[in-house]
Amino acid sequence: MFGPIITLLLLSFALAWSVFLSAGISPSDWDVTLLVLGCASSGYWLFTRPLHRAPPLKGWLRCLIYLFPAYLIFQLIPLKAGILQILSPARARLLRDLAPVVPALKSAPLSVIPPSAVLSLFTMLAYIATFLLVRELAWRFSVRPWTPVVPLIALALFEAGLGMFQVFTGWPSASATGTYTNRDHFAGLLEMILPFVSLFGLVILRNKKSDLRHPLL
Repeated sequence: MFGPIITLLLLSFALAWSVFLSAGISPSDWDVTLLVLGCASSGYWLFTRPLHRAPPLKGWLRCLIYLFPAYLIFQLIPLKAGILQILSPARARLLRDLAPVVPALKSAPLSVIPPSAVLSLFTMLAYIATFLLVRELAWRFSVRPWTPVVPLIALALFEAGLGMFQVFTGWPSASATGTYTNRDHFAGLLEMILPFVSLFGLVILRNKKSDLRHPLL
């Protein structure tokens, strides 16, 4: 059965793959992340019974989710020169400039580089799939709400430890970058996960003081 544990492991692997390989800067590395996210999403929705899924999203939220990929798909639809002139005069000018070279070219998409737009579309679909899967995991682990956060905390601890090692040893430079090539991206990862780590510690202290029996993990 494709349960929440397997889904959480696949999501964790996809995140770790990107983080450990310089934040997925290389398209080949990012493609692996997209593939893993696609497998996790497909497996969960195909093999999880509706009875075990989270309640349906509200209508306005579903509309917002549909709008993001629809916007990217619209940029790939070939449009006539007149429509392009209204939506994007610069793109229409490029189409007119190509007319002497390709006389039969009468339409073009809004995107100047369609392959990049396709990659952006699949990236957006991966973001949406991740959002929906995390929502499902939060619902499935409602009794143990901190379980889905454990991979994030473990990843942040590893990156923070590696960053401290780099600073104290001066390798490969005096600044902390972790497995990233950009220290700003490294700092961004830690600052996004810091609230989870802080709140997790506060929950442990609260449970010890009140002697609650509610499990954390």
